[in-house]
Amino acid sequence: MANFQRAWFYPLFFLILASGVLFFFWELTKPPYLTFSDSAKFADVGRQIVSGEGFSTNFTFFSPKDFFEENGKLPFTTAWFPLFPVILALIFFIFGIGDNVVIFTSAFFFSLSSILVFLIAKKFFGKIVGVFSAAAFIFTQPMLEYASIGASESLFIPEILLAVYLLLFPQRWTWALAGLAAGLMFLTRPQALIYLGGLIILIFLYRRKRLAINFFAGLILLLGPLFVFGKIAGLNFFGQQPVSLLFEHSSLSPQNITLRGGFFQFGIGDIFTNFKPLLVKLFYHLYNFYKTLPTFISPYL
Repeated sequence: MANFQRAWFYPLFFLILASGVLFFFWELTKPPYLTFSDSAKFADVGRQIVSGEGFSTNFTFFSPKDFFEENGKLPFTTAWFPLFPVILALIFFIFGIGDNVVIFTSAFFFSLSSILVFLIAKKFFGKIVGVFSAAAFIFTQPMLEYASIGASESLFIPEILLAVYLLLFPQRWTWALAGLAAGLMFLTRPQALIYLGGLIILIFLYRRKRLAINFFAGLILLLGPLFVFGKIAGLNFFGQQPVSLLFEHSSLSPQNITLRGGFFQFGIGDIFTNFKPLLVKLFYHLYNFYKTLPTFISPYL
């Protein structure tokens, strides 16, 4: 019993701390409605689902090429991702529809993230580092802002952390679950491809090839059927192509297009044509990052 209490003390502590800190941050900054456009869009889709209107939206400023008008409704554009609005629809069904419900949902994922940060840091470096890491996460302003405005990043962050945490165990089933968590990222945010690359690097660092099969099996088990069904039904469960979003605001994209809110369409040939300047800028920024790394770290030492 004592071991059980010790095991759950810190997760419960950070759950309460994260909720309390976020509540005071929200009280200081809260607007009378959802001010972040993405939050309002996802919440509107969740409301449409729970109201029996299907996977649609009332917003009219999506890209016109991604939807068509039908009976006064706008089908939810494939430029966005389905998991967060589906979760919001479930929460709306239980607690009712409201802006505060969206924020409380994000607050739950924020609190969950703080617990996962503690568990990961504890696994790598011990309990003390875990405590300080979770506290640093909880008091980080961007994290508080994501949670207080109902952003989908608040769901995306614990998906990444959960995948990392599950990879820290040597069991096959945990690696399969890590693959499922990584698959959920592709249904949440367009940056999933970037973080999948980080997870693959972590797998190679562990040098556990046999367990890696379980990770990719879990990933394919979730995304494979959705991809096949989407092709058959003409649906897109994965939003905009992640690769195009990676380059949309990069050095390969004409700034006069992206600054006006447009999309830069490119092909594989454009990548090879601009490969040299891309590498030059990449290594230049990496050099500056590692050069200034002691400046970032020193306040915490």
